[in-house]
Amino acid sequence: MEQRKITDLIKESQKNSSILVSYEVFPEGSLQLESINAANKYPSFISIAWKVSNLTLSNINMNNVFTIPAIELAHCISNIGRTVVLHLTCVEMKKNTLKYILDHLKIYSIRNLLILQGGK
Repeated sequence: MEQRKITDLIKESQKNSSILVSYEVFPEGSLQLESINAANKYPSFISIAWKVSNLTLSNINMNNVFTIPAIELAHCISNIGRTVVLHLTCVEMKKNTLKYILDHLKIYSIRNLLILQGGK
């Protein structure tokens, strides 16, 4: 399902003088997709925290990017028609790992990203 751009949601909100509401969720939480879907018009989008550290190509299942909980959750939420913003924290992430993840996000139409450098 095609995701709406967050910038378009913001422009539309400003034009209509309406309020945007977002939820931030963590992949480890006990999130019920049905409750998000039942939220009717709200939230405007769902922000998904990235809770993976020391991610490398060697510890990603190359046949299944959904072994990364945040990506799996983003995909599930987008499949029920909700717009998602995926946080992507790049702490100690190698360039080839980031490229692999971004390529897969593009395939799954996850287009709203909050990319953070992170740090220690």
